[in-house]
Amino acid sequence: MKNKDGCAAALGTFDGLHIGHKALLDTLKENAGGRLSMVCTFSNIPASFFGADVKQLFTPEEKGDYISAEGIDVLFMRKFDKDFSVTPKDAFIKELLHELGCRVIVVGYNYRFGRGGEGTAEYLSEEAAKAGVRVIIVPQVTVDGEAVSSTKIREYIMQGEIEAANKLLGHLYSVQGRVEGGARFGRTIGFPTANISVPENKCLPKNGVYAVWANVDGKRYRGMCNIGVRPTVDSSGRVSVETYIDDFDEDIYGKKLKLDFVKFIRPEVRMNGAEALKAQLEQDLLSVREILK
Repeated sequence: MKNKDGCAAALGTFDGLHIGHKALLDTLKENAGGRLSMVCTFSNIPASFFGADVKQLFTPEEKGDYISAEGIDVLFMRKFDKDFSVTPKDAFIKELLHELGCRVIVVGYNYRFGRGGEGTAEYLSEEAAKAGVRVIIVPQVTVDGEAVSSTKIREYIMQGEIEAANKLLGHLYSVQGRVEGGARFGRTIGFPTANISVPENKCLPKNGVYAVWANVDGKRYRGMCNIGVRPTVDSSGRVSVETYIDDFDEDIYGKKLKLDFVKFIRPEVRMNGAEALKAQLEQDLLSVREILK
């Protein structure tokens, strides 16, 4: 049973919950001392508030799901907005200690807070110590000499380097959405696809064909996902996410489909008609089966 002596909290954006974030959560759980464990985070990316075009690795829903799966007791998620952006560093510390009741705080080595990012992890540690609150600063995490960061992971994903991104994440990168109706062209050539709608600010891999695990109704299937504008059959230029689920023939319209990306297969290219497209998809499917066997 959790005691009532305040809580232990980890602070950060936690976009993607990569292995560096995982180190923070592991440290939090190891040092909670029987207190409630809490993650304080944002539903958006602070840089996007200041005008940066930064795509999110996690939607708020995905962030909640992944953090809950880590066994954290409480998720405190707020939007980084104008009011929060001008909060003085000492007012933020006061909120942590007195309003949220934090008795142990875990942050990363580069954690910044307060108006203009004026507060540092070291400053937080010094000020919290005056109130008897312990601050644990987790050092930088690297993989094969490469610093783990959400920024680097976004770069890899947008370049189609899925395996490199997954290595830093510590899990497969995923995209999810409700299955919606499409043009049904794939069905005419033997490759019916499930199309999903993805939030505009979600980070998508570059256009192309991918080997994915398709998760629906609690089961996992081999999948071949195409991200792109479908140049052979569509002239609208609208980017779509459509997946052929191998050895699957069920009606899943309206259901949530989660795609775990495993490997980039090839770029999206315009084919010379439906038969050429079908022949290429047959080759792509062989590649998918080999990768996911």
